[in-house]
Amino acid sequence: MRGARHGIGLLLIVAAVGFASCREPTQIKLELSTDADCPDQPGRPRLNDVVILTSKVIEVGTPGNPKPAPPVNAETDMCSGSGSYKTVGSLVLLPDGSDNPTVDVLIAAGVQRDETDDTANSMTAGQCAGLVFEGSSIEGLPCIIARRRLTFVDHKSLQLPIELDKACIGEDCGADLTCYRGNCVSPDISCPPDQAECAAPKGCDEECEELCGSGTGGCVDGECAPCEACDPAECAGKPCAVGAVGLCVDEASCECVSACDPAACQATGGTCDGAVCVSPTCTPEECTGPCGTGGLGTRQCIDVDGVSSCVCLGACDDLVCGASECPDAGQEPDCTTIPRGEACVCSCDDTACEVDCESGCGACVAGACGCTAACSLSDCGACIKGEIPQCAETCGGCDCVCNNDECSADCVAEGGNVGGTCGNDGACDCIPISGSGGGGNGAGVQTGGGGFGASQPSGGGGYDGANGGGGFGASEPSGGGGMGGGSCPAVQPTCLTGQEPVCNSITDLWECVCSEALCDAEQGPACGSTGLLSTCYGAPPDNPCVCYCDATACDDQCAPLAGMCQGTIGGTCMCGGGGGSCADAFPPDCGMCDAACSALDPMCTGGPCADLGGATVTCDCVSL
Repeated sequence: MRGARHGIGLLLIVAAVGFASCREPTQIKLELSTDADCPDQPGRPRLNDVVILTSKVIEVGTPGNPKPAPPVNAETDMCSGSGSYKTVGSLVLLPDGSDNPTVDVLIAAGVQRDETDDTANSMTAGQCAGLVFEGSSIEGLPCIIARRRLTFVDHKSLQLPIELDKACIGEDCGADLTCYRGNCVSPDISCPPDQAECAAPKGCDEECEELCGSGTGGCVDGECAPCEACDPAECAGKPCAVGAVGLCVDEASCECVSACDPAACQATGGTCDGAVCVSPTCTPEECTGPCGTGGLGTRQCIDVDGVSSCVCLGACDDLVCGASECPDAGQEPDCTTIPRGEACVCSCDDTACEVDCESGCGACVAGACGCTAACSLSDCGACIKGEIPQCAETCGGCDCVCNNDECSADCVAEGGNVGGTCGNDGACDCIPISGSGGGGNGAGVQTGGGGFGASQPSGGGGYDGANGGGGFGASEPSGGGGMGGGSCPAVQPTCLTGQEPVCNSITDLWECVCSEALCDAEQGPACGSTGLLSTCYGAPPDNPCVCYCDATACDDQCAPLAGMCQGTIGGTCMCGGGGGSCADAFPPDCGMCDAACSALDPMCTGGPCADLGGATVTCDCVSL
């Protein structure tokens, strides 16, 4: 089943559940989020979709040893939000009643890295999961794989946050580890007995690979391990900008260089090897005839250290050899001892290769001269939100760097923001219209001369939707200069229920933004009648008012019985028993089962549903 507009909330493991007690349910609630963009957002990289698989034990494939994949429990192509991390959705896991309380979770996310749709830059979650179970590597591919392994705790509702990190795109952590914030670490999770939220994987504060010039480093016991030698396969998966790929320049350096153009390379008689166009080594047609002192030697193609080289067999004279011409570009002659004696050998030379390459960019690869294209901004392709491409160096690849003007324009185009700025971490941070920002404290989105934020005071200038000035909020003063609200058209738009028009000072256009106060006025009583609260949910322009379950409000609604939230956004307030006994809070109509499946259009099957206090029943939740 595909996810709902703002996320997913599916019951994953069907269980035999008894309601003879009002103790806290035994369950694990997964909370998925991502720092990539959502599928309907313009930035890159962005998620295409997400699939979630669970089992007692999940065995992934290894090369030559594929494994069957467990059934997909849930999938979605939706997420919401505009902050550093967006909400993908929440899922509830229930135990199956066996003696083994452990559960393995595997989440696969397909990613679109740029505007292209080829599998090098865009894949689905199903494709990514398929590679994992068939034993193929996702290294360098547009996939995120996150794994967790934990244990149910009797009569305890655990919360397990799982972040789908951009830093994990294309990171293959093998069969026993998971990627967390760019590092491969153990998927085993601990859940402290005195806390509802489980701990994150034990990772490192920094992405260890980024600290190594070779691009090969690991996180061990919370610390970055010593750097390893550059691995060509690992380096090829380096997150370079469009038009560039990773290449091991030497043992200690993995660099982004301009990608090889297959058509142009083939026209020169070469073949693409990763980033470079490798010319043919020795050809008998060109390596022939007399050579050496007095023409007493002969040119022949001979294997020298695994490379087919053109050599002049015979007594080698340094002066004569040094003055010889080599048949292939990027080669220099030198007297070398080979098994058949001393010979003048033409072998690849980095300096000569660089000079002989038309682009001026070349190096020896596998004994042959490989040429790369010089960096050109026109070939760099698109960058993610707020960034512009630049050439790292003449012979390097493209880098994407944050630009304040681009960041501000992209944030405004995204909607719901007055602009944006490049943060200290080099990322584009959007400034929401109704968020806490550079001004003082306003009582509402447009109230207060110093109110850039809706409720919290902060330094800097004020913003009130119409007037600049330094400020004055409804309750707290703010210092500094002001920021005017722009010059929007005189006629304001008609907004949806719960929204109000706000003038965007960057675009000088009206935008409809959800107002907590209006939401409370419009649907607060309706939500409250069932123990729920109202709130704004999502990003403009589709930020509706919704009811959500709050533990305190639910408990108050159910008094003197105990209240329990099943789900959050769109959740249900369930009333249980008090004083050691359960009361009939629901008629015999599958009420408890429906509540457990509240995120679906549910139907209860598998036997008569019981009220609270009834006998143990099997409650299977299925989608209509």
